[in-house]
Formats: sequence, C-alpha cells, structure tokens
Amino acid sequence: MSASVLAINSDSENTTDHISKGKYVIGFLCTLGTSATYSLYLSLVQLSFQKVIKRETFSTVLDMQLYPSFVATCGCVVGLFASGECKG
Repeated sequence: MSASVLAINSDSENTTDHISKGKYVIGFLCTLGTSATYSLYLSLVQLSFQKVIKRETFSTVLDMQLYPSFVATCGCVVGLFASGECKG
C-alpha cells in the first residue's frame, strides 16, 4: 500500500529535495520486490512446518523465530567488530 501511495502522490509532497522520477520508480520497484520476497519467505516457513518439521507446537514456532534472530544478531555483532565501528 505504501509503495502505491508513494508512486501516486509523489508530486504532492512539499520537500526541499527534488528527487527524480527515476528514483521514485526504483523505490517503488524495490518496495514491491521486498514485499514479494517477504511473502516468499512466509510461504517457505509454512512449507517447512508442513514438510520438514511436521508439527506446529508453540515451542517449535518459538524456535523458528528465535534461532534465525540469534544467528542474525551474531552476524551483526561479528560485522560490527570486524569493521571496527564498535570503537567509535
């Protein structure tokens, strides 16, 4: 919905920055691509529950949310220390 509003009402904003129509189109396409990717992710999670895990208990759903978040957090922390930005 927000991508549609951005594409339709791009001229009605009174901003000091003049952004070209090409950048609006790129933003619109990136937003659509992001929503399509997220819907694919949700479909794959549902498929993994049905085909691989074969049970839908509360603890299983919690594990499917916690473990990817934990791995992503560890990756971000490693990247933070590797880039040296933690010193600043």
